[in-house]
Amino acid sequence: KNSSFRYSVYTQAEKFNSSAISTDIVAVIDLKKTDKSGRCHITIIGKLPRPRTSHTLVYDKGQNSIYVIGGLEENIPRASCLKIDLNNNNVTYIEDRPENTGLTKPAAIVVDKELFVFDCYSESQTIHVYNTERKNWTPYTVSTK
Repeated sequence: KNSSFRYSVYTQAEKFNSSAISTDIVAVIDLKKTDKSGRCHITIIGKLPRPRTSHTLVYDKGQNSIYVIGGLEENIPRASCLKIDLNNNNVTYIEDRPENTGLTKPAAIVVDKELFVFDCYSESQTIHVYNTERKNWTPYTVSTK
């Protein structure tokens, strides 16, 4: 039953990915500013080195940065993560995770000076933690026992 569930989720993700459009544009949407027709104000702040889809963006208020995590480039899962510094709009790659496996549609949150990345489709049950000051990754395996 468990393996058929994983297959079902994977199949649904593949169907979504086949219809998703890759983008290399990073923009900020201001929900408080609207034009006369009610559309939100969008400001383009940068471009990624290559178009991606199925990635995650997370904002780090302490560093005024956005992290771009995993996703697909040319339909290949990527392990790479980028940091967009909103002070100068520089886009830089951060250190690869030790596992160096692709992440598709990960979940992420920044708490204090650490970026927590949850691999939602892997069987490894690993939480990847990136320390933004030391600039290194630490993997934590989740035990269900």
